[in-house]
Amino acid sequence: MIYRAIKINMDLFQWDRALDLAVRHKTHVDTVLGFRQIYLEKSHRRESSKLFKQYGDGVRFLLRFYLICPFLVEFFISIEKAEIITYL
Repeated sequence: MIYRAIKINMDLFQWDRALDLAVRHKTHVDTVLGFRQIYLEKSHRRESSKLFKQYGDGVRFLLRFYLICPFLVEFFISIEKAEIITYL
């Protein structure tokens, strides 16, 4: 449920809202940061948000993971949906 809300906000380019949800629920922060970085690279921009810089400095993630293994993201969503675990 939480991932879907975060993903909808990312799809609508509501990056601050997506990060806010991720931080508030303590889940998928790295996902939001990763997709934000992909978006910035594709649009040839640099990060300008202080909030994203703050969390980006504290979180290490593999950006290309989502491009190489998208099926794993779907797997994690199904686990969350089944409520086997509360966060990833």
